[in-house]
Amino acid sequence: GGTYNYDFTISAAQAYGNNLILKSGRYCNYSGDVNQSGEVNLTDLISVNNSSAVFQSGYIPEDINGDNFADLTDLTVVYNNASVFVVKITP
Repeated sequence: GGTYNYDFTISAAQAYGNNLILKSGRYCNYSGDVNQSGEVNLTDLISVNNSSAVFQSGYIPEDINGDNFADLTDLTVVYNNASVFVVKITP
């Protein structure tokens, strides 16, 4: 077999169900499903809120943007995605 390249960043149609979001000229996966339930919802929002309230840091699921801190930036991402009912799309 050969090497295959597939660029998810060029079009929303590159992912099943067009389940990508356009950010800074590239298509990206939605984030914020902290508990891996298949949807970004109030449970995820509460988890990030609780972690940010106690200034939790490190490699944690609630650190959505990967800066090693759960904070308002992470909470905003989860809130925005929960507000538009982001869910995993499967065949």
